[in-house]
Amino acid sequence: MLKEYMTISSISGPLVVVDKITDVTYAELVEVQFANGQIRRGKVLEISRDKALVQMFEGTIGLDVRDARVRFLGFVMNRVDLNNLEYGNYREYGYHYYHKYV
Repeated sequence: MLKEYMTISSISGPLVVVDKITDVTYAELVEVQFANGQIRRGKVLEISRDKALVQMFEGTIGLDVRDARVRFLGFVMNRVDLNNLEYGNYREYGYHYYHKYV
């Protein structure tokens, strides 16, 4: 189940802190939608109570804490054997997003 938040509290380089989260797990994949509609991806590096530290893969230049939407996708990134792909894996950035809902 997708969880969407508009509660970014800080940005420092490729790191984004999202507040007031629930049911988010370590290494969960994240999409951040900028105010202009552009989507960039990242993953959860750390969780502390109701906060998540997210590392962005594509940078944070132009990200506005007031207008950005953060979606936690409910699965983690995992390297898989390219010769043994299963239906439902998504190919991107040389990795495959493995649908393991957490």
